[in-house]
Amino acid sequence: MQDTLTYVLDHLKRVAVRADVNKMTALNLAVCFGPAVICPSPSSGDVDVQQATDKLDKHVDLLNYMLDIWPETRGDTRRMPAGCRLSVHACSTNKRA
Repeated sequence: MQDTLTYVLDHLKRVAVRADVNKMTALNLAVCFGPAVICPSPSSGDVDVQQATDKLDKHVDLLNYMLDIWPETRGDTRRMPAGCRLSVHACSTNKRA
């Protein structure tokens, strides 16, 4: 699980570094992926809308902070973690000018 999270954060950081081209800043990525990457444990009973919103904001803030401090390069970040079932598109290995 830790290897998969590391791989996802490496990828999101690569996207955030190119925000001048793709408009996906660390904050934009955190808004999109924070609730999914840093998901809360399932709760039982009634859900208070205000509490749910506060939790969502915390997930976004946490992922935004993690992407801000995450290193841009950490060695071989293109290698998939063992047991990971994600597919890598062939075009991701092409170098762009």
